[in-house]
Amino acid sequence: MAAQRKYPAELRERATRLCLEARRDPETRQGAYRRIAEQLGVHPEALRTWVHRAETDEGLRPGTTSDDAARLKELEREVRELRRANQILKSSAAFFAAEFDAHPDDREARLHRRSQARVRSRTDHPGVAGHPRPDRSIKLLRRQETATLGTHAA
Repeated sequence: MAAQRKYPAELRERATRLCLEARRDPETRQGAYRRIAEQLGVHPEALRTWVHRAETDEGLRPGTTSDDAARLKELEREVRELRRANQILKSSAAFFAAEFDAHPDDREARLHRRSQARVRSRTDHPGVAGHPRPDRSIKLLRRQETATLGTHAA
């Protein structure tokens, strides 16, 4: 959870503006941070930080702007999430690779197989009792033969 801000945004903007104006004038430059901070009831270091950030955002001082810092923070969070996802994928890939590298007999032992009991009647066979086997194409071949015979006779 983010820390609660001690000073409102309007006060920070006003203090920063006053300090920047005071620093432009050579007569009021000396002690501007301390004097303005006392007038507004703000800690001088907080005011100095606000002024430095404002100067950086305006391009008057070298450094990372607030927008760039926010974008960097967002990108770093995204990189952390992607690295975590990659780590999960790597560990799952290693797990499944070990599963496939196992001896074939070990893999088959884990599968559920139909019991090898004796066949008791014709209905125990696949494809019997009105259920044709899908791998049989005899009827298809016969249909093709009759179709080709009809075209040659005409």
